[in-house]
Amino acid sequence: MEDSCTSNGSQSEPVLKPWPRQLITDHPSRLPGSYAVRLALVLIAIVPNGCRERDLPPIEPRAEAAHETPDSLSCLQRQLAPGDLKNWNLLFLTFDTTRADHLGCYGYATAQTPTIDALAAKGAIFDHAIAPVSATLPSHSTMMTGLEVPNHGVRTNGHFNLREDKITLAEVLRERGYATAAFVATYVLNHRFGISQGFDTYDDERLRGEPGSEERSLPRRADYQTDMAIKWMTRHLNSHSQQPFFMWVHYFDPHLPHDAPGEYGERFADHPYDGEIAYADFHLRRLLDFLEANQLLDSTLIVLTADHGEGLYEHLEKDHSRLIYDTTVHVPLIINCPQLHDDPCRIDDITVGLIDIMPTVLSLLGLDAGLTLDGFDLLTAKVDPHRVIYIETIAGLLYHGWASLHGVRSITKKFIKAPLPEYYDLGADPGELRNLLETNEHVADELAAKLEEIMSAWPPVDEIARTTERLEKRVAKNLAALGYVRTRNPEDAKDRIRPDPKDMVPLFEDLRRKTPVALRELSWNTVRFGGPDDAANRRALILAQAAVKRKPHDSVNLATLALAFYRTSAYVDAMEVLQRLPGKAPPSERLYSVYATACRVMSLQRLGRLDQAKAAMTEFRSEMEAPWASGDETARALLAEAASVVDE
Repeated sequence: MEDSCTSNGSQSEPVLKPWPRQLITDHPSRLPGSYAVRLALVLIAIVPNGCRERDLPPIEPRAEAAHETPDSLSCLQRQLAPGDLKNWNLLFLTFDTTRADHLGCYGYATAQTPTIDALAAKGAIFDHAIAPVSATLPSHSTMMTGLEVPNHGVRTNGHFNLREDKITLAEVLRERGYATAAFVATYVLNHRFGISQGFDTYDDERLRGEPGSEERSLPRRADYQTDMAIKWMTRHLNSHSQQPFFMWVHYFDPHLPHDAPGEYGERFADHPYDGEIAYADFHLRRLLDFLEANQLLDSTLIVLTADHGEGLYEHLEKDHSRLIYDTTVHVPLIINCPQLHDDPCRIDDITVGLIDIMPTVLSLLGLDAGLTLDGFDLLTAKVDPHRVIYIETIAGLLYHGWASLHGVRSITKKFIKAPLPEYYDLGADPGELRNLLETNEHVADELAAKLEEIMSAWPPVDEIARTTERLEKRVAKNLAALGYVRTRNPEDAKDRIRPDPKDMVPLFEDLRRKTPVALRELSWNTVRFGGPDDAANRRALILAQAAVKRKPHDSVNLATLALAFYRTSAYVDAMEVLQRLPGKAPPSERLYSVYATACRVMSLQRLGRLDQAKAAMTEFRSEMEAPWASGDETARALLAEAASVVDE
């Protein structure tokens, strides 16, 4: 959505009061991030122009905190007890793709997040909050159910739906008389995936207006999200309903592509990710101003968190979902209500997770849903500095055929189960740069045993992958538009030695720097020399996919991709690609037409279409009679391979 001087619903909005400046404070970070602390704030004056999107708050240094905040869960428990907020409203805010260490309240010196910082300064902020998965739908499913990811069953975006038998926070609150509404900004939270359970209003309408947009999900900007939330709240107030409300507002802006609109794009030209967080923060302020103007803040519990973070090229990962370092699983978690305003809390003596949100919220609201939840009620939990949070990603397995990753994370320690296991001392190495597995085997073995104990309650991941349905074409296309590119099919998830995602992720980033010609040559050579069903073939498939994405109608790229699919046992996909080849290749590419025929022969045979395979083999032998084909070493090798396959 482009920055403009018009905004939906702005004509009927109440006058917005400025967010209290005295609440904007700076807390020194107790969790050092992997980014170096900036040396100074950059002060930029913005000239108002009457356009709300450009009505930016002045950039001011944050005031020092009035007093130190206790670093203990007991601070929260001393001020809030179960049932203290009975019949209160609940405003649930999720910032997509937002790293904790890119917010001012977590010590990021140049952050421009005064709204979030104000909530933290007058509430409870958790230094060690962990997302269960570095992907949107699974993490939100955990927030809404209080269940571990394998227990609610949503393991990645797109492939899974939240089942109706999983009771959500919205269902519990609606049953207890709450008006429930959600405003989500991206396709991966579409109601079709089951996350809408319990919401009277679930606003996931897609914005249109771009060529071909009817087949795409166009993420909604923060200004639109706030507009829709205010419109709903206005209707709720005008109805004179006595119902408390549960409103979930999801801000998607920090997600790729990082392109903050308007003045934020200019101001944050060198750090567009930070600009998008700042842009969403500003529009969140509008929502809170509306609640304050209507005397609702004094009876509203506010919970703010994120579903996951963003790699930003640390560990060579640009985005998220394929790795589980703290760049993508360490998230903000802030609880705010008036009871905490005079004695805010900074909690750093326990690891918490998104899994703890539902039980804690229900406890605060005095609701016993009679559910067995995996998370902790943080109002009654005992401090356990050794508590671990389970984390995982199987996106690499389902999308690319890589190994899945599983881990546990405590305050100071982290273990990742991978082809090359990893153990990190987070106190000494918060950036997870030094794998201490070999020098700390005893500690790593203890964490590995704990992880195995946790995972023993669930079916093996390869079994889950084998039974996962293939993505519908429309779902796959919408996910691809958001950057979730697949190179494998779940039905091919057989038990085997799989490549380590930390070795494969750099390949994705390397592709971005290659020209289409160089990529075509590299992908072909990788397919040509790949071994039988090994990591090289998976690398070749990634390269071939990237080449076709750059030049989708190039016959060389298509023939290469078809062969890459064949070599990775994705025979249906190979046949689909072959159908996209032009009927007659130009002379300079006629050899690739021969290679494509060989691929057709072998794929048909593997699919059990034997008569068609034999007919294609006859065509292949005829093509090989041409001197330019019979003299080609690769064509002869493919002829021998095709003949052996057909003769099986």
